[in-house]
Amino acid sequence: MSTNLKTLKSELFCSPLDVRLMSANSILSETHSDYIHYDDPRTEMTILRAGGIIRMKLAVITTGTSIIETTPYAAPPLIPKADEEGSGENSGSGILAGIQPASTAYTELWTVTFSSASAFSVSGSFSGSQGTGSTASAFTSTNSDIVIPSDCWSGTPATGDIFYVIVYKHLQEIVVIASMLAVGLIYKGLSTGAAVGDNPEGINFYKDALSLLDQLISGNKGGILGSTLVPDGRDLMVPYEISAQGYDITGYRTDEFDRYVSGTYWWSCYV
Repeated sequence: MSTNLKTLKSELFCSPLDVRLMSANSILSETHSDYIHYDDPRTEMTILRAGGIIRMKLAVITTGTSIIETTPYAAPPLIPKADEEGSGENSGSGILAGIQPASTAYTELWTVTFSSASAFSVSGSFSGSQGTGSTASAFTSTNSDIVIPSDCWSGTPATGDIFYVIVYKHLQEIVVIASMLAVGLIYKGLSTGAAVGDNPEGINFYKDALSLLDQLISGNKGGILGSTLVPDGRDLMVPYEISAQGYDITGYRTDEFDRYVSGTYWWSCYV
């Protein structure tokens, strides 16, 4: 495929594999562990919805999506797990230590599939087919988004072996929250005897994700989100004094907490 899918697909905060891992196998599963009834396209649509919620919440303290981006980084490589019949996992002894993402990399799932003991093909969930390589030499994807150094391979892979690696370009906090929101949205749409939208697992994931997002926003002081757009008045959360005439007579710099023992104030409260 010559078309760069990165020009066609909306950017995501996490991958479908993140959602499957976060769900801890609670989503309806088929026999093979790396396929779920809620397939990748539907999962990506749900991740887009989760991303929309995150963007709306962050709009109060950010001015653009670049604020929640970071230098791309890779998660540990994963291999398929055996299905219920005990098949489907890698049969070789090959081990992939990791990959090197470039600054241009997106958040996406990369799949390395072996056609022999040393030859493999690489594809990205955003980037599509990205060429072939060998464990004997460094591999660079066609779009230059990732590099697999030759010394990152050990052992001997077998034909059909698969390695999954997720690359992220967003803060880990955003990845976690997006994964939780997506799982919550999916669960809320599944029926477990409760009315659709009332699935308790979905509600818990959803509420916990929003709670973490609120904490991320309220705890920001120009730190991880890189924003100082919202005045933070928590440094004024000290007792203040009001005179009988209604004037604020607090000595913010002079008396600090001496007013508790001075007996000179009319009354005190908190803001």
